[in-house]
Amino acid sequence: MARVTSKANPYELSPQQVEALGLLLSGKTITETAAALDVARETVSRWRHYDPAFQAAYNEGLRSVWEAGHVRLEEARGKAI
Repeated sequence: MARVTSKANPYELSPQQVEALGLLLSGKTITETAAALDVARETVSRWRHYDPAFQAAYNEGLRSVWEAGHVRLEEARGKAI
């Protein structure tokens, strides 16, 4: 299995897992992600629920998405006031 590690991706994820991560963080379901990657739904579910590196990357991605949304909300609030 090829491993992808870099500053942007410090976790040991395969290229397929990196793609799955992007799809899940963009709002796709596990089923939709599996179909897009042409893998079994159980594979993506296993990554999401049991793979520590994937879970860490997913949680970090969620945190980044949340923080970006929070910043946009603060900016909009400032403009509204």
